[in-house]
Amino acid sequence: MLVKKWEALKLEYQLVLHLIQLYHPDISMIRKLLGMRLDWGDVLGILCFYRVAGVAYYTIQKCYPLPDRTNGDFLLSLQTIFEAQKIRTQNMKRFIVQLAENLNQCDINYAFLKGSFLSSVIYPLGCRMSNDVDILVDSKDLSRCSDLLKRLGFTQGFIFTGTIVEATRKEIVNQRLNYGEVVPFHKYVGEPGLNILSIDVNFSLDETALKTKDAAAVFLQNKISYCVNEFSNAVSLQIEYFLIHVCQHLFKEASVINWVEWQRDLSLYKFLDIYCLVENNEIIIDWQRLATIIKESGMEKACYFALYNTQLLFPSLNNHKEYCHVIKQIEPTDKSYMNQVVSFQEKHPLVWKENFLNRVFDLKRFNKLGE
Repeated sequence: MLVKKWEALKLEYQLVLHLIQLYHPDISMIRKLLGMRLDWGDVLGILCFYRVAGVAYYTIQKCYPLPDRTNGDFLLSLQTIFEAQKIRTQNMKRFIVQLAENLNQCDINYAFLKGSFLSSVIYPLGCRMSNDVDILVDSKDLSRCSDLLKRLGFTQGFIFTGTIVEATRKEIVNQRLNYGEVVPFHKYVGEPGLNILSIDVNFSLDETALKTKDAAAVFLQNKISYCVNEFSNAVSLQIEYFLIHVCQHLFKEASVINWVEWQRDLSLYKFLDIYCLVENNEIIIDWQRLATIIKESGMEKACYFALYNTQLLFPSLNNHKEYCHVIKQIEPTDKSYMNQVVSFQEKHPLVWKENFLNRVFDLKRFNKLGE
């Protein structure tokens, strides 16, 4: 199946998109593309940079027998990443369990976010890698959470060339006021695939410190327990709130100039997370409740951006009636923001000069922004 909207993309990028269709891979097309003489460095580079190499390898395992011309070095690279991610994820799960026990003992109102939940519940082992452990904490509990992490041996700061550097008071305050974020916490743990364990503590849902702080408190009233391993559970958000948070986080990074300049604005794994949450048969989403929460939280723009663009990357979602219906329910009247980026130094938003699909595969896309 040749996806119409992908036709303008080079074959290398079409293969990347085919390889991340975790639940609905087009095996015949993947075999066809694997048998071609493509730029395998380009394919591998995109898969690694966007942290979807593990899913690509998992998908290829469904495509055997592979064409004789399949590049062996390409496959070996993907396999190595897949196996390394297995080890890293297993080690991170152990630390998540320990952290959950300590947070519970201190009666801190929290929920694990993003990969901490997704790697345990959604993805097959080895398919998803997390840089850190993300936690949403009630703003009232921020100080107690920080104190707990420091007692557990974590340092609040930054990592430079594998070394933890403690943040200054000015850096901590600036990060919180300007980005709605807490300077992360780090600890040397020396485990295979996980030399440094990083904890990212969140207290708001977007790039501001105040705008969604109250929404975060509401989200934390709607939690579930999930299984980290066969012996231990942890706490995350109810699936509707979890999906909204994923959308909100994706939109934050896609629409603010800092993340564009850091080349973190359109990472494929973030859209893949949405696709997997929707298509996983073990996850039950109350779609009407989802639409209601989005509207009550005032997050229509963020969720529309995320859900609509995910559909471009994962065409099977076009056949998902409830998903498409929610997109229509939250569709903004003015959609010009979909191609804009906010800069705190500019009076007006910057505007993209290329379409979404081309932007995804243009790693120098920051040069395509204009007035």
